[in-house]
Amino acid sequence: MPWPFKIADLVISDQDWTPVIAPWACNSVAVKNTLDVPIKIKTDEAEDLLAVGMQELITAAYAADLRPLSSMPEGARRFAGGATVMSLKATAGSGTVKVRFLF
Repeated sequence: MPWPFKIADLVISDQDWTPVIAPWACNSVAVKNTLDVPIKIKTDEAEDLLAVGMQELITAAYAADLRPLSSMPEGARRFAGGATVMSLKATAGSGTVKVRFLF
């Protein structure tokens, strides 16, 4: 079983949307803007801005299940492994942002 928490560096630019892909089935994904400019977040057709130094958390409650987390089926989690949770784009230039995944 992987660690229940992962911190990843993701390089984004102002040229293309960069997908944030869940490395495993998880319920929470956070993005911290470590750039010097706001970044755009897109989950569907709508977009939002994340200010410099701020963090955005997308989370969903675990299914009502009393079994240990490690024995819960993947379908009991909101984001399947390999799923694109959101896409990011810098408003200017490029750089690395922090992405956190919670099992």
